[in-house]
Amino acid sequence: MVVVGGGIAGLTAARNLVKAGRSVVVLEALSRVGGRMVRRSVAEGGWVDLGGQWAGPTQHRLLALSDELGLKRFPSYYGGEGIVAFDGIAGRFKGDISTVRGLPGQRSPAPAGAVHDAERGTAALATLARSVSPGQPWTAPRATALDRQTVADWLQRNVRTGFGRFVIANEGVFNSSGGTLDEVSLLHLLFEMRANPHGERPDSDLYFGGAGQIPLILARQLGDRVAVKAAVRAISQDSSGVTVTTAAGRFRAGHVIVAIPPTLAGAISYDPPLPARRLQLGQRMPLGTLAKVHAVYPTAFWRPLGLSGSAVGTLPTVQATADSSPPDGKPGILTGFVAGQGALSWATRPWAQRRQTVLADYRTYFGSRASSPVDYVEAVWPANPFAGGAFNAFMPPGVWTGYGPALRAPIGRIHWVGAETATRWYGYFDGAISSAEREVGAILGKT
Repeated sequence: MVVVGGGIAGLTAARNLVKAGRSVVVLEALSRVGGRMVRRSVAEGGWVDLGGQWAGPTQHRLLALSDELGLKRFPSYYGGEGIVAFDGIAGRFKGDISTVRGLPGQRSPAPAGAVHDAERGTAALATLARSVSPGQPWTAPRATALDRQTVADWLQRNVRTGFGRFVIANEGVFNSSGGTLDEVSLLHLLFEMRANPHGERPDSDLYFGGAGQIPLILARQLGDRVAVKAAVRAISQDSSGVTVTTAAGRFRAGHVIVAIPPTLAGAISYDPPLPARRLQLGQRMPLGTLAKVHAVYPTAFWRPLGLSGSAVGTLPTVQATADSSPPDGKPGILTGFVAGQGALSWATRPWAQRRQTVLADYRTYFGSRASSPVDYVEAVWPANPFAGGAFNAFMPPGVWTGYGPALRAPIGRIHWVGAETATRWYGYFDGAISSAEREVGAILGKT
Protein backbone atom coordinates (compact mmCIF):
# COMPACT_ATOMS: atom_id res chain seq x y z
CA MET A 1 0.00 0.00 0.00
CA VAL A 2 1.04 3.61 -0.54
CA VAL A 3 -0.02 6.38 1.83
CA VAL A 4 0.27 9.97 0.61
CA GLY A 5 0.86 12.31 3.56
CA GLY A 6 2.67 11.86 6.86
CA GLY A 7 0.23 13.58 9.19
CA ILE A 8 -1.57 11.71 11.93
CA ALA A 9 -4.17 10.30 9.51
CA GLY A 10 -1.58 8.92 7.11
CA LEU A 11 0.67 7.56 9.85
CA THR A 12 -2.28 5.92 11.61
CA ALA A 13 -3.40 4.32 8.35
CA ALA A 14 0.12 2.98 7.74
CA ARG A 15 0.41 1.69 11.30
CA ASN A 16 -2.87 -0.18 11.04
CA LEU A 17 -1.87 -1.69 7.69
CA VAL A 18 1.42 -2.89 9.17
CA LYS A 19 -0.48 -4.45 12.06
CA ALA A 20 -2.59 -6.29 9.50
CA GLY A 21 0.56 -7.68 7.89
CA ARG A 22 0.57 -5.45 4.81
CA SER A 23 3.58 -3.75 3.30
CA VAL A 24 3.31 0.03 3.16
CA VAL A 25 5.23 3.17 2.32
CA VAL A 26 4.33 6.67 3.53
CA LEU A 27 5.25 9.54 1.19
CA GLU A 28 5.57 12.93 2.91
CA ALA A 29 6.31 16.12 0.98
CA LEU A 30 7.89 17.99 3.90
CA SER A 31 11.22 17.21 5.54
CA ARG A 32 9.32 16.16 8.67
CA VAL A 33 6.22 14.18 9.56
CA GLY A 34 3.20 15.50 11.42
CA GLY A 35 1.44 17.80 8.97
CA ARG A 36 -0.48 20.32 11.09
CA MET A 37 0.60 18.43 14.22
CA VAL A 38 4.06 19.69 15.14
CA ARG A 39 5.76 20.77 18.36
CA ARG A 40 8.75 22.96 19.18
CA SER A 41 10.84 23.45 22.29
CA VAL A 42 10.96 26.99 23.69
CA ALA A 43 12.80 28.95 26.40
CA GLU A 44 12.62 27.99 30.07
CA GLY A 45 12.47 24.29 29.20
CA GLY A 46 9.00 24.56 27.70
CA TRP A 47 7.34 23.27 24.56
CA VAL A 48 4.57 24.47 22.28
CA ASP A 49 2.41 22.95 19.59
CA LEU A 50 2.50 25.00 16.41
CA GLY A 51 -0.56 23.15 15.15
CA GLY A 52 -3.35 21.45 17.07
CA GLN A 53 -2.75 20.80 20.73
CA TRP A 54 -5.88 19.90 22.70
CA ALA A 55 -7.69 16.65 23.48
CA GLY A 56 -11.18 16.12 24.87
CA PRO A 57 -12.80 13.40 27.01
CA THR A 58 -14.97 12.00 24.19
CA GLN A 59 -12.18 11.90 21.62
CA HIS A 60 -11.78 8.23 22.34
CA ARG A 61 -9.57 7.24 19.40
CA LEU A 62 -7.04 9.97 20.13
CA LEU A 63 -6.99 9.16 23.83
CA ALA A 64 -6.58 5.44 23.17
CA LEU A 65 -3.69 6.06 20.79
CA SER A 66 -1.86 8.53 23.04
CA ASP A 67 -2.34 6.26 26.05
CA GLU A 68 -0.92 3.35 24.07
CA LEU A 69 2.08 5.50 23.18
CA GLY A 70 2.63 6.37 26.83
CA LEU A 71 1.86 10.09 26.63
CA LYS A 72 0.50 11.91 29.68
CA ARG A 73 -2.13 14.64 29.74
CA PHE A 74 -3.02 17.42 32.13
CA PRO A 75 -6.06 19.70 32.39
CA SER A 76 -5.82 22.87 30.33
CA TYR A 77 -5.93 25.86 32.69
CA TYR A 78 -9.26 27.67 32.83
CA GLY A 79 -9.15 28.96 36.40
CA GLY A 80 -9.96 32.60 36.97
CA GLU A 81 -11.66 34.91 34.51
CA GLY A 82 -11.23 35.58 30.82
CA ILE A 83 -10.84 38.93 29.13
CA VAL A 84 -13.06 40.34 26.40
CA ALA A 85 -12.18 43.49 24.46
CA PHE A 86 -15.06 44.53 22.23
CA ASP A 87 -15.09 47.80 20.31
CA GLY A 88 -12.66 49.48 22.68
CA ILE A 89 -14.36 48.39 25.92
CA ALA A 90 -12.82 45.70 28.13
CA GLY A 91 -14.55 43.29 30.46
CA ARG A 92 -14.16 39.94 32.19
CA PHE A 93 -16.08 36.71 31.85
CA LYS A 94 -16.19 33.39 33.66
CA GLY A 95 -16.78 30.25 31.64
CA ASP A 96 -18.11 31.78 28.43
CA ILE A 97 -18.47 35.24 26.93
CA SER A 98 -22.17 35.47 27.76
CA THR A 99 -21.24 36.06 31.44
CA VAL A 100 -19.25 39.19 30.58
CA ARG A 101 -19.20 42.08 33.04
CA GLY A 102 -17.48 45.45 32.95
CA LEU A 103 -14.18 46.09 34.70
CA PRO A 104 -14.34 48.23 37.86
CA GLY A 105 -15.33 51.76 36.93
CA GLN A 106 -16.24 50.79 33.35
CA ARG A 107 -19.46 49.87 31.64
CA SER A 108 -19.83 46.37 30.26
CA PRO A 109 -18.72 45.78 26.66
CA ALA A 110 -22.07 44.01 26.23
CA PRO A 111 -24.84 46.57 25.53
CA ALA A 112 -28.21 46.06 27.17
CA GLY A 113 -29.98 43.05 25.72
CA ALA A 114 -26.93 41.85 23.78
CA VAL A 115 -26.32 38.75 25.89
CA HIS A 116 -29.95 37.71 25.55
CA ASP A 117 -29.66 38.37 21.82
CA ALA A 118 -26.66 36.03 21.63
CA GLU A 119 -28.46 33.37 23.64
CA ARG A 120 -31.48 33.51 21.34
CA GLY A 121 -29.26 33.26 18.27
CA THR A 122 -27.34 30.33 19.72
CA ALA A 123 -30.58 28.50 20.54
CA ALA A 124 -31.87 29.09 17.01
CA LEU A 125 -28.68 27.70 15.51
CA ALA A 126 -28.87 24.64 17.78
CA THR A 127 -32.41 23.98 16.57
CA LEU A 128 -31.30 24.17 12.95
CA ALA A 129 -28.29 21.93 13.64
CA ARG A 130 -30.47 19.11 14.94
CA SER A 131 -31.82 18.62 11.41
CA VAL A 132 -28.34 18.09 9.90
CA SER A 133 -26.77 14.65 9.57
CA PRO A 134 -23.01 14.71 10.18
CA GLY A 135 -22.63 11.92 7.63
CA GLN A 136 -24.72 13.53 4.88
CA PRO A 137 -25.30 17.24 5.50
CA TRP A 138 -26.67 17.69 1.99
CA THR A 139 -29.74 15.58 2.90
CA ALA A 140 -30.96 17.98 5.61
CA PRO A 141 -34.40 19.54 5.21
CA ARG A 142 -33.94 22.87 3.44
CA ALA A 143 -30.28 21.96 2.83
CA THR A 144 -30.12 24.03 -0.33
CA ALA A 145 -31.46 27.13 1.43
CA LEU A 146 -29.11 26.62 4.38
CA ASP A 147 -26.17 26.12 2.04
CA ARG A 148 -27.00 29.14 -0.07
CA GLN A 149 -26.14 31.63 2.69
CA THR A 150 -23.06 32.43 4.74
CA VAL A 151 -23.02 32.52 8.50
CA ALA A 152 -22.71 36.31 8.26
CA ASP A 153 -25.90 36.44 6.18
CA TRP A 154 -27.83 34.47 8.78
CA LEU A 155 -26.45 36.44 11.73
CA GLN A 156 -27.29 39.75 10.09
CA ARG A 157 -30.92 38.68 9.72
CA ASN A 158 -31.38 36.86 13.01
CA VAL A 159 -29.10 38.50 15.61
CA ARG A 160 -29.74 42.18 16.21
CA THR A 161 -26.64 43.33 18.10
CA GLY A 162 -23.00 43.44 17.13
CA PHE A 163 -21.99 41.92 20.46
CA GLY A 164 -24.44 39.07 19.97
CA ARG A 165 -22.91 38.28 16.58
CA PHE A 166 -19.43 38.56 18.13
CA VAL A 167 -20.29 35.99 20.82
CA ILE A 168 -21.71 33.50 18.35
CA ALA A 169 -18.77 33.95 15.99
CA ASN A 170 -16.23 33.25 18.72
CA GLU A 171 -18.09 30.32 20.23
CA GLY A 172 -18.97 28.78 16.87
CA VAL A 173 -17.18 29.60 13.65
CA PHE A 174 -13.81 30.67 15.01
CA ASN A 175 -13.56 27.64 17.28
CA SER A 176 -14.19 25.29 14.38
CA SER A 177 -12.89 26.02 10.92
CA GLY A 178 -10.85 29.18 10.98
CA GLY A 179 -12.99 30.50 8.13
CA THR A 180 -14.57 33.92 8.53
CA LEU A 181 -18.25 34.69 8.90
CA ASP A 182 -18.63 35.80 5.32
CA GLU A 183 -16.84 32.72 3.94
CA VAL A 184 -18.41 29.79 5.77
CA SER A 185 -21.69 28.25 4.63
CA LEU A 186 -24.43 28.18 7.25
CA LEU A 187 -24.93 24.50 6.48
CA HIS A 188 -21.25 23.89 7.17
CA LEU A 189 -21.47 25.59 10.57
CA LEU A 190 -24.50 23.45 11.45
CA PHE A 191 -22.61 20.34 10.34
CA GLU A 192 -19.67 21.25 12.58
CA MET A 193 -22.03 21.89 15.49
CA ARG A 194 -23.19 18.28 15.13
CA ALA A 195 -19.81 16.73 14.37
CA ASN A 196 -17.87 18.78 16.94
CA PRO A 197 -20.09 19.34 19.99
CA HIS A 198 -18.31 21.96 22.10
CA GLY A 199 -20.31 20.86 25.11
CA GLU A 200 -18.08 17.77 25.12
CA ARG A 201 -15.05 19.99 25.89
CA PRO A 202 -12.68 19.17 23.02
CA ASP A 203 -10.14 21.63 24.47
CA SER A 204 -10.06 20.23 27.99
CA ASP A 205 -6.58 18.60 28.08
CA LEU A 206 -3.04 19.28 26.92
CA TYR A 207 -0.11 16.87 26.57
CA PHE A 208 3.11 17.00 28.56
CA GLY A 209 5.72 17.58 25.87
CA GLY A 210 3.11 18.57 23.28
CA ALA A 211 0.67 16.67 21.10
CA GLY A 212 3.22 16.92 18.30
CA GLN A 213 5.07 13.99 19.85
CA ILE A 214 2.45 11.60 18.50
CA PRO A 215 3.45 11.64 14.80
CA LEU A 216 7.14 11.49 15.76
CA ILE A 217 6.55 8.31 17.74
CA LEU A 218 4.42 6.77 15.00
CA ALA A 219 7.10 7.55 12.40
CA ARG A 220 9.77 5.94 14.57
CA GLN A 221 7.65 2.82 14.82
CA LEU A 222 7.22 2.72 11.05
CA GLY A 223 10.96 3.24 10.47
CA ASP A 224 12.13 3.19 6.86
CA ARG A 225 8.57 2.79 5.63
CA VAL A 226 8.34 6.61 5.87
CA ALA A 227 9.94 8.72 3.13
CA VAL A 228 10.19 12.50 3.60
CA LYS A 229 10.85 15.12 0.92
CA ALA A 230 8.79 12.87 -1.34
CA ALA A 231 6.07 15.11 -2.73
CA VAL A 232 3.63 13.13 -4.88
CA ARG A 233 3.26 14.42 -8.42
CA ALA A 234 0.99 11.86 -10.03
CA ILE A 235 -1.23 8.88 -9.29
CA SER A 236 -2.32 6.49 -12.02
CA GLN A 237 -4.45 3.41 -11.61
CA ASP A 238 -5.35 0.43 -13.72
CA SER A 239 -7.15 -2.85 -13.21
CA SER A 240 -4.30 -4.36 -11.19
CA GLY A 241 -3.09 -1.49 -9.03
CA VAL A 242 -1.81 2.05 -8.72
CA THR A 243 1.44 3.80 -9.59
CA VAL A 244 2.45 6.78 -7.45
CA THR A 245 5.09 9.09 -8.89
CA THR A 246 7.33 11.34 -6.78
CA ALA A 247 10.59 13.21 -7.27
CA ALA A 248 12.26 10.25 -5.58
CA GLY A 249 10.83 7.65 -7.94
CA ARG A 250 7.76 5.52 -8.54
CA PHE A 251 5.90 3.22 -6.19
CA ARG A 252 3.54 0.43 -7.20
CA ALA A 253 0.77 -0.85 -4.91
CA GLY A 254 -2.68 -2.36 -4.84
CA HIS A 255 -4.28 0.77 -3.33
CA VAL A 256 -3.31 4.32 -2.42
CA ILE A 257 -4.56 6.25 0.58
CA VAL A 258 -4.47 10.01 0.06
CA ALA A 259 -4.16 11.57 3.52
CA ILE A 260 -3.87 15.27 2.71
CA PRO A 261 -6.52 18.03 2.59
CA PRO A 262 -8.76 17.98 -0.51
CA THR A 263 -7.36 21.22 -1.89
CA LEU A 264 -3.81 19.79 -1.81
CA ALA A 265 -4.97 16.44 -3.17
CA GLY A 266 -6.40 18.31 -6.14
CA ALA A 267 -2.90 19.48 -7.11
CA ILE A 268 -1.83 15.90 -7.88
CA SER A 269 -2.12 14.68 -11.48
CA TYR A 270 -4.44 11.65 -11.84
CA ASP A 271 -4.70 9.13 -14.65
CA PRO A 272 -7.46 8.51 -15.46
CA PRO A 273 -8.60 11.98 -14.42
CA LEU A 274 -10.73 12.34 -11.33
CA PRO A 275 -14.48 12.63 -11.85
CA ALA A 276 -15.54 16.25 -12.27
CA ARG A 277 -17.34 16.44 -8.93
CA ARG A 278 -14.29 15.29 -6.97
CA LEU A 279 -11.93 17.46 -9.00
CA GLN A 280 -14.01 20.55 -8.40
CA LEU A 281 -14.50 19.74 -4.73
CA GLY A 282 -10.76 20.20 -4.29
CA GLN A 283 -11.04 23.64 -5.88
CA ARG A 284 -13.85 24.71 -3.55
CA MET A 285 -12.76 23.50 -0.10
CA PRO A 286 -10.16 25.95 1.25
CA LEU A 287 -8.41 25.77 4.57
CA GLY A 288 -8.97 28.47 7.15
CA THR A 289 -6.79 31.57 7.19
CA LEU A 290 -5.13 31.27 10.57
CA ALA A 291 -1.75 31.83 12.21
CA LYS A 292 -0.79 30.65 15.66
CA VAL A 293 1.55 32.57 17.96
CA HIS A 294 3.12 31.75 21.33
CA ALA A 295 4.68 34.14 23.83
CA VAL A 296 6.72 32.51 26.60
CA TYR A 297 7.30 34.01 30.08
CA PRO A 298 9.18 32.70 33.14
CA THR A 299 5.83 32.13 34.86
CA ALA A 300 2.13 32.37 34.05
CA PHE A 301 1.92 35.84 35.65
CA TRP A 302 -1.78 36.19 34.81
CA ARG A 303 -2.87 33.36 37.09
CA PRO A 304 -2.18 35.18 40.42
CA LEU A 305 -4.14 38.11 38.96
CA GLY A 306 -7.23 35.93 38.76
CA LEU A 307 -7.05 35.53 34.98
CA SER A 308 -7.39 32.32 32.99
CA GLY A 309 -5.22 33.40 30.07
CA SER A 310 -8.27 33.18 27.80
CA ALA A 311 -9.14 36.33 25.87
CA VAL A 312 -11.28 37.26 22.88
CA GLY A 313 -11.62 40.59 21.20
CA THR A 314 -11.87 42.89 18.24
CA LEU A 315 -8.26 44.02 18.56
CA PRO A 316 -6.17 44.72 15.45
CA THR A 317 -4.23 41.45 15.35
CA VAL A 318 -4.99 38.75 17.94
CA GLN A 319 -8.61 37.56 18.04
CA ALA A 320 -8.24 35.02 20.84
CA THR A 321 -5.74 33.62 23.35
CA ALA A 322 -5.39 30.64 25.66
CA ASP A 323 -3.11 29.48 28.46
CA SER A 324 -0.85 26.70 27.15
CA SER A 325 1.38 26.53 30.22
CA PRO A 326 2.17 23.31 32.12
CA PRO A 327 0.29 22.74 35.39
CA ASP A 328 2.77 24.67 37.57
CA GLY A 329 2.73 27.67 35.20
CA LYS A 330 6.48 27.45 34.57
CA PRO A 331 7.06 28.57 31.94
CA GLY A 332 4.01 30.67 31.26
CA ILE A 333 2.79 30.33 27.68
CA LEU A 334 0.13 32.52 26.10
CA THR A 335 -1.08 31.12 22.79
CA GLY A 336 -2.80 33.48 20.36
CA PHE A 337 -4.65 33.20 17.07
CA VAL A 338 -4.51 35.63 14.15
CA ALA A 339 -7.32 34.94 11.70
CA GLY A 340 -9.02 36.07 8.53
CA GLN A 341 -7.93 38.64 5.96
CA GLY A 342 -6.03 40.52 8.66
CA ALA A 343 -3.79 37.48 9.07
CA LEU A 344 -2.75 37.70 5.42
CA SER A 345 -1.76 41.35 5.74
CA TRP A 346 -0.01 40.67 9.05
CA ALA A 347 1.93 37.76 7.51
CA THR A 348 3.51 40.02 4.87
CA ARG A 349 5.24 42.19 7.49
CA PRO A 350 8.78 41.54 8.76
CA TRP A 351 9.02 39.16 11.70
CA ALA A 352 9.87 41.94 14.17
CA GLN A 353 6.77 43.90 13.19
CA ARG A 354 4.57 40.83 13.42
CA ARG A 355 5.88 40.15 16.92
CA GLN A 356 5.37 43.78 17.92
CA THR A 357 1.72 43.86 16.84
CA VAL A 358 0.97 40.57 18.60
CA LEU A 359 2.54 41.75 21.86
CA ALA A 360 0.69 45.06 21.64
CA ASP A 361 -2.59 43.14 21.72
CA TYR A 362 -1.30 40.87 24.50
CA ARG A 363 -0.56 44.02 26.52
CA THR A 364 -4.13 45.23 26.01
CA TYR A 365 -5.47 41.90 27.19
CA PHE A 366 -3.09 41.15 30.08
CA GLY A 367 -1.15 44.29 30.99
CA SER A 368 2.41 45.52 30.59
CA ARG A 369 4.11 42.28 31.67
CA ALA A 370 2.82 40.64 28.50
CA SER A 371 5.05 42.97 26.44
CA SER A 372 8.30 41.26 27.45
CA PRO A 373 8.31 37.51 26.77
CA VAL A 374 11.53 35.53 26.95
CA ASP A 375 10.62 33.72 23.73
CA TYR A 376 8.20 34.16 20.85
CA VAL A 377 7.35 31.66 18.10
CA GLU A 378 4.73 31.59 15.38
CA ALA A 379 3.29 29.36 12.67
CA VAL A 380 1.86 31.15 9.64
CA TRP A 381 -0.11 28.23 8.25
CA PRO A 382 -1.53 29.93 5.11
CA ALA A 383 2.05 30.45 3.90
CA ASN A 384 2.91 26.74 4.20
CA PRO A 385 2.56 25.25 0.68
CA PHE A 386 1.99 21.74 2.04
CA ALA A 387 -0.66 22.81 4.54
CA GLY A 388 -2.46 25.70 2.92
CA GLY A 389 -3.98 27.02 6.13
CA ALA A 390 -5.53 26.02 9.46
CA PHE A 391 -7.37 24.96 11.59
CA ASN A 392 -8.94 22.85 8.88
CA ALA A 393 -10.89 23.01 5.63
CA PHE A 394 -14.37 24.48 5.45
CA MET A 395 -17.20 24.60 2.96
CA PRO A 396 -18.25 27.92 1.40
CA PRO A 397 -21.87 28.30 0.24
CA GLY A 398 -23.06 25.72 -2.26
CA VAL A 399 -20.27 23.19 -1.72
CA TRP A 400 -21.92 20.71 0.63
CA THR A 401 -25.04 20.42 -1.52
CA GLY A 402 -23.18 20.50 -4.82
CA TYR A 403 -20.07 18.45 -4.09
CA GLY A 404 -20.37 16.90 -0.62
CA PRO A 405 -21.06 13.31 -1.76
CA ALA A 406 -17.60 13.22 -3.36
CA LEU A 407 -15.72 14.01 -0.14
CA ARG A 408 -15.25 10.47 1.18
CA ALA A 409 -16.21 8.22 -1.76
CA PRO A 410 -13.25 6.13 -3.00
CA ILE A 411 -12.41 6.37 -6.70
CA GLY A 412 -11.35 2.94 -7.81
CA ARG A 413 -8.20 2.16 -5.84
CA ILE A 414 -7.82 5.71 -4.46
CA HIS A 415 -9.04 6.25 -0.90
CA TRP A 416 -9.39 9.61 0.90
CA VAL A 417 -8.63 10.07 4.58
CA GLY A 418 -7.88 12.98 6.87
CA ALA A 419 -9.59 15.11 9.46
CA GLU A 420 -11.61 16.82 6.70
CA THR A 421 -13.31 13.52 5.84
CA ALA A 422 -14.48 12.71 9.38
CA THR A 423 -18.12 12.72 10.43
CA ARG A 424 -17.24 12.87 14.13
CA TRP A 425 -14.63 15.37 15.36
CA TYR A 426 -14.23 16.84 11.91
CA GLY A 427 -10.93 18.72 11.68
CA TYR A 428 -9.63 17.27 14.95
CA PHE A 429 -6.93 14.66 15.60
CA ASP A 430 -9.61 12.21 16.66
CA GLY A 431 -11.42 12.63 13.35
CA ALA A 432 -8.18 12.11 11.44
CA ILE A 433 -7.58 8.83 13.27
CA SER A 434 -11.14 7.60 12.73
CA SER A 435 -10.94 8.41 9.02
CA ALA A 436 -7.81 6.27 8.73
CA GLU A 437 -9.51 3.41 10.53
CA ARG A 438 -12.52 3.71 8.22
CA GLU A 439 -10.57 3.44 4.97
CA VAL A 440 -8.07 0.84 6.14
CA GLY A 441 -11.01 -1.29 7.21
CA ALA A 442 -12.60 -0.84 3.80
CA ILE A 443 -9.39 -1.81 1.98
CA LEU A 444 -8.74 -4.85 4.15
CA GLY A 445 -12.33 -5.92 3.63
CA LYS A 446 -11.78 -5.96 -0.14
CA THR A 447 -8.43 -7.74 -0.23
